[in-house]
Amino acid sequence: MRRILQWLVGRGLSLSFWQFIQVVIVVSYFSAQYALHIQLSTRLTDALARLEKLEEYINGKDNGRAQMKPYDIKQSYAHSRGKRHTDREGMNNLRKRLESLESRLTASSNLSTPDRGAFCVQGPQGSTGMPGKNGITGRDGKDGTPGRDGRDGTDGRDGIPGINGIPGGQGLPGRDGVTGQKGHRGKQGPKGPPGDPVVCHKESIIKGPKEKTSGSTVYIRWGRSECPADRGTVLVYEGRVAGWRSTPQGGGSNYLCMPLSPLYSKPPTPGHQSTASLFGVEYGHVEDLFAKIPGKGPQISYLAVPCAVCRVEHRGALMMIPARNVCPSRLWTREYHGYLMTDTSNSTRPEYICVDADATGVNVLQSKRHAGKALLTSVRGQCGVLPCPNYRQDWELTCAVCTM
Repeated sequence: MRRILQWLVGRGLSLSFWQFIQVVIVVSYFSAQYALHIQLSTRLTDALARLEKLEEYINGKDNGRAQMKPYDIKQSYAHSRGKRHTDREGMNNLRKRLESLESRLTASSNLSTPDRGAFCVQGPQGSTGMPGKNGITGRDGKDGTPGRDGRDGTDGRDGIPGINGIPGGQGLPGRDGVTGQKGHRGKQGPKGPPGDPVVCHKESIIKGPKEKTSGSTVYIRWGRSECPADRGTVLVYEGRVAGWRSTPQGGGSNYLCMPLSPLYSKPPTPGHQSTASLFGVEYGHVEDLFAKIPGKGPQISYLAVPCAVCRVEHRGALMMIPARNVCPSRLWTREYHGYLMTDTSNSTRPEYICVDADATGVNVLQSKRHAGKALLTSVRGQCGVLPCPNYRQDWELTCAVCTM
C-alpha cells in the first residue's frame, strides 16, 4: 500500500498543469457519482424499512406497535444491503407500494392519532435545488412629488472677457471748455517811426487817410486783458485796475484801467505838496463766486485785477445792465457778462463795475510799502425797495455789457 501511494505521489508530481486539471475534474466527477449512489441507497433503505413496518402493522404481526427502534433500522439497513443495486424502476415500484400502504393506513379507523404518527420516520433532507429563473421586470412606479428647492449655490467665477464690440458712431461735439490762463507776455517789439505832429483844439495835421470812427464806441472789460474775438472788437490797450483806498491823502471814487506802459512829462516836483495816491486793485476771496463747478473755481483770490480797453466798430450805443446777464433784445450785442463788484472798505464810496464771468488774475511782485489794499468783492441784493421775490435776499448780482 505504501509503494502504491509513493507511486501515485510521484506520478502526480510529474504531471503538467493541464493534465493535473483533467485528473482533478475526473476525480471530482466520480466522487459526485459515488455520493449520489450513497444517497439513493440510503433513501431506498429507509423506504424498505417503512414498507416492512407498514406491512407488519397491517398483517397484525406487531400488535399495533409500529414504532421503529434503532436496532430495527440497522437490521433493515443490513437486510436491504443486498438490494442497493436495484434499478430506478424498482425504486418507483417500492415508492408506489409505500404510498398505497400509507393510504390504507390513513383510511383505517382502528388506528388512533398518536399511534398513526408514531411509526412515521422522517426521511433525510434533500439537496438544494437549482436557482429559479429571474422573474419579469415589474412596471415603473408613479412619479413622486417634487422635492423642495435647494439652497442657492455660491457665485461662479468671473467669465472670460468678451470680444470688443463694434465701435460706436461719432458723438456730438462737447461743450466749450473753461478759458485757460493767460500766456506769458511777449517781448516788446522794435520802436516804430515818429508820427506826424498833432495840434490840439486848433486843427489836426494828419497825413494819410483818416480812420473811420463813426458809429463806434469804447468800453472797459474788467477782469480780462483781451477783447472778445467774435464780437468785431479791437483791443485799444490792456492794463491793471487801480483805485483809491482810505488814506489821509484822499483820492477819487471811480476805478481806472491803467496801461502797462505809462508816459511821464517830468520827474516829481521836490518839496511838500498836497497829493493823492492811486493803488492797484486786487480780488478778495472770490473762488466760490467764479466757480462753474462747486468747489472748483479759479485760484485768483488776492491777485491783481487785469483790464482791457476795447473799441467796437459799427455799434455806437453802449450800456452796462446790472442784475441781468443778458441784453434787452436781439438788437443789442452782448460784449460780455459777469458779476457786479465793488470795494470792501466801509470808508470809501467807489463805483460798481461789471467784472467778466471768466475773470483771470495777475500774480505780481509786491512790496509791503506799495502793496495794493483795495479789494474787489461781490455785491448782494437786499429785499426792501428792491422787489422780492424777483430779487433774492443775499444772492450775488450779475451784470452784462451790451452795445448796439
